[in-house]
Amino acid sequence: MTALAAAATDAVGELQPWVWTPRPDVMLLVVVLVGGYSYALSTWGPRLTAQRPVATASQRWFFLLGVGVLWAAAGGPIDHIGERPTWSAFTWSSSCC
Repeated sequence: MTALAAAATDAVGELQPWVWTPRPDVMLLVVVLVGGYSYALSTWGPRLTAQRPVATASQRWFFLLGVGVLWAAAGGPIDHIGERPTWSAFTWSSSCC
């Protein structure tokens, strides 16, 4: 059992699904998405868009909101709940990500 899984179990060894444990793969995905978006806006954007803004403020906020929803769906406890017999939660988690 890894240290992250040990932190999410109680004294009996039962998995506590509502305990948030950091997921390195989801964190890496979020960092790569936000970093890639920032790089694209700062480097490619000015070259490809001549005299108009690269992205409006609302486009940037909606991107960050989308990444936040992705992080919540993939990194939240719903994935752990879905591994148990609660298949509706697992189906929701799989359809989002």
